[in-house]
Amino acid sequence: MTEFTFNADLHEYRLDGDVIPGITQVLGFLSQRSLQDIPDQDVVERARERGVAAHKAVDVYSRTGEVSNDPYLPAWIAFVKSTGFKPTHIEFPIFSARWRFACTIDVLGTLPDGRMFLPDIKTSSWKPKWHPLQTAGQAIALSSHGLCPRDVTRANVFIRQDGTYTLDTHESPIDFIALAGLLCRDSRW
Repeated sequence: MTEFTFNADLHEYRLDGDVIPGITQVLGFLSQRSLQDIPDQDVVERARERGVAAHKAVDVYSRTGEVSNDPYLPAWIAFVKSTGFKPTHIEFPIFSARWRFACTIDVLGTLPDGRMFLPDIKTSSWKPKWHPLQTAGQAIALSSHGLCPRDVTRANVFIRQDGTYTLDTHESPIDFIALAGLLCRDSRW
């Protein structure tokens, strides 16, 4: 039997006792390269803190219906109301035993037509090219446990302080091929 643990304080995933990378670590050289282009690293830290707070507000709202004063939460509520999205899994750590990586999905749920939908929540308008690989990794991990089909509808939901959102869907099957290439370059293979 496979044993999977996630230490939230360390943001560390373990599979059968071994530390395994998170999807952001797998994509690390792509994301770090993008982040290094930002001259003021305090901006990066503030963005991270803003994202953590917004994710917590979305988590609490999705589980309990409680509305906090987080400035990004109204945009998430607008997204849920306009799409009819119903969360089934929220801030859910999961892994792929085959590929030996893990991730914490923001939210997985269904749309009114019954399709599974995997939105990754972003509090920035920045759209680096690695975002679709991130949701592909999430889809691989979820589908390996039967929680959604591998071709689940994937997207980023960019929530804004003004209560609006934009949706950036990830539909290319090449996302999975590119991610597999990154996973195969890992020394564990």
